[in-house]
Amino acid sequence: MSIAFTGERAFFRSFDRAWKTKRLRNNPRLEVAPATLRGKPTGPPIRARATLLSEEQAKLAAGALARRHRVLQAVLVPIFHRIMGYRTMHYELHEDGG
Repeated sequence: MSIAFTGERAFFRSFDRAWKTKRLRNNPRLEVAPATLRGKPTGPPIRARATLLSEEQAKLAAGALARRHRVLQAVLVPIFHRIMGYRTMHYELHEDGG
């Protein structure tokens, strides 16, 4: 999962039919950690809560992701979601102490 930052805010996206999106609907709490491209953790996890963003805030998140990962998140992911008929869901991560 790609995460992008704007100031103190952290964003990620998924699509409406993904397992993680379905799980987040039921329980927005999760753990995130830095990792390699293959998913091997490179640092300690933190507890977080994901908030689904409204359309205006989703534009901010999409822009942050596009700036951070120009080819993947600015071009490939949006095209793939459109071709597959997926609805793109943007989330903001909030640190969650408990």
